[in-house]
Amino acid sequence: MIKTELHKIPKKFYCECGKDYVNKQNLNQHKETCTYTPPPPPPPPAPPAPPAPAQDNTMLQMQMQQMQIEMQKLQMEREDKREERREKKDEKRKMRE
Repeated sequence: MIKTELHKIPKKFYCECGKDYVNKQNLNQHKETCTYTPPPPPPPPAPPAPPAPAQDNTMLQMQMQQMQIEMQKLQMEREDKREERREKKDEKRKMRE
């Protein structure tokens, strides 16, 4: 098999500044005079600030109390409706007898 220039892939050496060189010696010579400095890494994201506990807790507690009151009202209404139904059924039974 005959080797041609197409088969040979030259190895390249790269500097951090973006320049590339075919010979390592040329890269080393360039690095002596290269003034490129990589940018500093971005700072880590700041953690989210916690909510003010006293204000948030009191608001949440008030909301919870309101929800509990509403739930109790709904339960009482349901119980009242059940009792009404039972009474109607009992009245119908008595009428049949």
